[in-house]
Amino acid sequence: MHRLLCACAAAILLSGCETLGTTPRWMPMALNNDTPYLQQLTPEKAKAPSDDGDVQEDVRKMQSLGLGLVYHPELEQLLNDELQRIKDASGFAEVPGRVFILASPTMNALTTDEGNIYVPIGMLMDIQSMDEVDALLAHEFAHTVLSHTDTDMLKEIQKKGTAAYAMVNRLGMDAGNADSVARRIRNGVALYMATEKVISPTWSRTQETDADKLGVDFLVQAGRNVNGMTALLGRLDQWDKINAKLRENDKPKQSMLVAAASSQFAQNEWQALLIQAFDPIGQQVEDGIAQAGHTHLGPEERLNDVNEYVRAHYRKAARPAVDSKTWRKVAHSQKSKRLAQSVAQSHTAFRSVSQGKSSAASNALAKARHRDVNGQTFYQLALATVAEDRGRSKEVLALADASAANAYPSYRLQVMAQQAKARQAGGKADSAELKALYEQFDVYGRPAEFYYDLIRLADTTDNVGLKVELAVRCQAAYFGDANACSSGQKQAEAKQETGLVDGLLGIFGK
Repeated sequence: MHRLLCACAAAILLSGCETLGTTPRWMPMALNNDTPYLQQLTPEKAKAPSDDGDVQEDVRKMQSLGLGLVYHPELEQLLNDELQRIKDASGFAEVPGRVFILASPTMNALTTDEGNIYVPIGMLMDIQSMDEVDALLAHEFAHTVLSHTDTDMLKEIQKKGTAAYAMVNRLGMDAGNADSVARRIRNGVALYMATEKVISPTWSRTQETDADKLGVDFLVQAGRNVNGMTALLGRLDQWDKINAKLRENDKPKQSMLVAAASSQFAQNEWQALLIQAFDPIGQQVEDGIAQAGHTHLGPEERLNDVNEYVRAHYRKAARPAVDSKTWRKVAHSQKSKRLAQSVAQSHTAFRSVSQGKSSAASNALAKARHRDVNGQTFYQLALATVAEDRGRSKEVLALADASAANAYPSYRLQVMAQQAKARQAGGKADSAELKALYEQFDVYGRPAEFYYDLIRLADTTDNVGLKVELAVRCQAAYFGDANACSSGQKQAEAKQETGLVDGLLGIFGK
């Protein structure tokens, strides 16, 4: 069985290595340390895309990851002005992408294929100057310029790992337990994967050091103090400790692979106990998937590499006065602090609900309540999650309606609203409203974790066409695994038809 589980993990990981991007036209075949990296590039060959639809779709997808995004116009403007300053100074002014603030307590920025940079609000609160934040943006923008988002196999591996987590969670949701328990499983996995996506690095060691060095070039060109990069790297060790604690706290306490196998294929108590005996092995497989992309260099190694690069090329470069005042005025304002604290409280509430601690979740959200916070999607989503856990469908609908006009609405809230309406209607979804929800699914970039919810809602209607289309697209998203794309009714039928041994082989990779 251990070999079988390892084979399953290997299959998931290897399936991420299908394609690689090509070297951008503005890059040489390889970079060398003889001259500054920026001098080896040809920015004039970089062109803006004709359509920014992919960039906007990427933002909408991130709006529905975990607690989504923070709306803070003043801070967003400052960050994007600085990013544009770096782009203009580097010669890559036409490269797309903007900066957004993540409603996450994690301490790691995220750059996507489309060039967007997502920075957790707590991380911004820890940064102390414009020079440091420019170093962060320069590093992330360097990943885009160097096309790391297109060529990194580890990122594809992580995507497959994310899909695997979502898949096995969906398999376990209709096990005959109360709906509230199933929702807690869903929320727990959603929280963990949101945390894991942000804090798990997806770059190789070479890519990280290349981004650091090109980031230094960008800083110098933009007229910032190059010591901003060393100050930023000096914070990595503490940030890594915070991320490690978050990962451990948000991690589901039971193996999702084993829970899925037990719920789908155990037909009596002794069979369930037999499967659950494999829980430690299942957790080991899941940990392997989660750790597959953890390839960052240590903070000390990166700092040493940057210092050596600066000594080689920028020993005599100007060191402008560090600008702390401009940064602190906006990023460390009372509003910013309040938003950061409320994000932490909302994250705690989301986790508490997944652990069945609804009262603790309500207490955490009560501490976060403020006029600067009440209209934020992340706060409304956390409130709706508590209301859903307590069976208060009207509250869920009211919160979903209130958030619909927000700057960064969440698809998760829209799905929760349709589920609440279905519960009010005796378990039957409205076909027309579900069709509209499905159309929005495309607008939000088809986040794979919501396929199951849509399929489950579709199975309560008579819309056969929608059922078929969802099933086909879901199996493509989950690399052909039909188990991830069937409703509770279909799973119940499978339980009667499939024996225990075949069921286990089906889950763990026959």
